Amino acid sequence: MVDRPRPCVHDDDLSTNYGSVAVVAVPGVRLTRLDVGIQCESCKLLCVCVTSASSSCVAVVVYRTGPVTSAFFTELSDVLDRVSTFNDPILVVGDVNVHLD
Repeated sequence: MVDRPRPCVHDDDLSTNYGSVAVVAVPGVRLTRLDVGIQCESCKLLCVCVTSASSSCVAVVVYRTGPVTSAFFTELSDVLDRVSTFNDPILVVGDVNVHLD
């Protein structure tokens, strides 16, 4: 399992802390966190290399909440520009919560 937990606001607070993303795999599948050099402020973002036997891919997990801002699209574009340089297939998954109606 590779995760990006939401930072706790209070160290002594034991209440529920919503808003994390994670990638979980079965035994035999290796997950490696990738640092793409961006700390997204507009969403939760996790980049992971998923390897099984002789194949691998890059998974970009995105979870966006709150109002849609131009910062989200700028940061997502920057992340996609960076991961597109990898020599593996890229999966972009998650929940961006963008309503186009």
